[in-house]
Amino acid sequence: MRSLSFLENPMKLSFSPQAIFLAMAAIMAQPGYPYAGGVKDLYKYDKERILNEFVPGARYLWVVSAKGTELTRIGVHSKTNEWANATIICALTSSSLGAEIYLVSDFGVRKISESQAKTELAHMDYVVDGRSVHDTNGRLLAVFEVRRHFKAGDGNNYAHVTFETKDPERLTKSDLLALRSIATSEAVLAAQSFFVKIETLTINGRCITEMIAPPEKTTALPMETTDAATRCA
Repeated sequence: MRSLSFLENPMKLSFSPQAIFLAMAAIMAQPGYPYAGGVKDLYKYDKERILNEFVPGARYLWVVSAKGTELTRIGVHSKTNEWANATIICALTSSSLGAEIYLVSDFGVRKISESQAKTELAHMDYVVDGRSVHDTNGRLLAVFEVRRHFKAGDGNNYAHVTFETKDPERLTKSDLLALRSIATSEAVLAAQSFFVKIETLTINGRCITEMIAPPEKTTALPMETTDAATRCA
């Protein structure tokens, strides 16, 4: 089946979040598409992420299977790349129908092979070195600290993540979204558990989530889980 894609001249084309989502929806709407069952995830999860969080330069792997879809931004932290790779393996092996993998970027939506996905996963857009975060040009974006804490009678993991930067004006929305993802991954590493709730996430004392979106559109950060096995059940 022919894949729908906006990618014709990747050196010139750059697409809006709305155009990218329409391309994703068009793939799902193809007559006889074997993974059309994933359309619920497309509209429940993927649409909001693309329309609210997609930024130029961001790369996502979109894994589409008969059991649903999984959209993961890659190149930000090794932990999220591990999660993206796990969703690919799970989707390809959990059903005789297999799955399809798409690279979603500001050049459009392009179907790729598993080996091409691994090539994309090998490229990092941000570098986490100890408690420091750099971009690929070596510019220091911020330093961070993860503080775990517990509540009496509560077996959950909680964390406060603080970033400090000397150059807040130069941080783009892409950077802020990346820092938020890095915070989640580092909290998971600190807790040694995929289930951890980030109660506060700040940079220079300001809430990162509110900096990304207006307060009236933000919600509390959820209890994070990255258990790939849930997609294989």
